[in-house]
Amino acid sequence: MIDNKKISSKSTDSDKLDNWFNTFIESLEADKFLLKEDLATEETKHLYGVLMNENIEEMMRISMTASKMYFIETIIKDYLTELKKCEAKFKKIALDLGTSKVLTWVELADDDENSEDKFIMAEARLNAKYQEDGFYISTTIVEERDHIPIPAHYHQLRTN
Repeated sequence: MIDNKKISSKSTDSDKLDNWFNTFIESLEADKFLLKEDLATEETKHLYGVLMNENIEEMMRISMTASKMYFIETIIKDYLTELKKCEAKFKKIALDLGTSKVLTWVELADDDENSEDKFIMAEARLNAKYQEDGFYISTTIVEERDHIPIPAHYHQLRTN
């Protein structure tokens, strides 16, 4: 007996593969045109120069920079989503971004143990998720009565 699910799945996978390669080749053709006409951005020119010169070291630097940007941005989005989902309350929140870490500074209402626990759990969840990728988040929690200002190198996101 013929398994229609397998046939359908193979057909779908093949269509996806064809579609992906067609889109990729179209993108390369567009970049080729822009490069030939000297209309490409400096970043695009640099990338293709590195690729054409087979500069492996620079390729790895570009890849590493893109990877860092992706993971730091994703950690921040996930952190804020997690805080919203668990309804963590705070007075102030600020971030400092490193090459492989996100430092957070949070001011809570005095004696708000519930929110403090939510921040600790959010940090733990994200660190478990991203530690294999070499990225982490670290949260400093202060209370309103501490009267500690946001450190100068942090960027305040918002005040509740």
